Amino acid sequence: MKRYTCILALVCLVSTTGCYNRYQIPASEMTKVNLASGPHNMFKQGEMAADAADSSSASTIDFELVDQRLARTRGRLNLMVWSSDGERHRFKYPVRVEQPDAQTFLVYSSNHRPRRFSLDEIDRVKVIEFDVERSVAAILTGELSVLTALVVIALL
Repeated sequence: MKRYTCILALVCLVSTTGCYNRYQIPASEMTKVNLASGPHNMFKQGEMAADAADSSSASTIDFELVDQRLARTRGRLNLMVWSSDGERHRFKYPVRVEQPDAQTFLVYSSNHRPRRFSLDEIDRVKVIEFDVERSVAAILTGELSVLTALVVIALL
């Protein structure tokens, strides 16, 4: 019975996770994340404006990937930036990227202090998009698995 309980707990855990699409983009594409938040993505004095977090805008944005393919995203985007020293910075929605000059990016987000990156210190960049359809499918599959496991346990 302990074994069945552990399996059931594992299935429940897996069924509650979401699915994400991750796209590696060149640093030059970072400013496109501004489009994901629509007109409400405003930052004042390095801090997120209160109404930015409430934006439900779902803009469609095409990113050119590092391998020259195009990726179409929709909805709220997070941004992950790895610096050349190996440090990873995760900027959660809403994210705003300013490019004051060709070699500098200034990134603001709801969870991170404003961060300035020079183009030379950026190792790689990824855009992260929550995939609603795959997440719903994963949750429904997980719930069906839980139901099946409960029936099997009841029959034993």
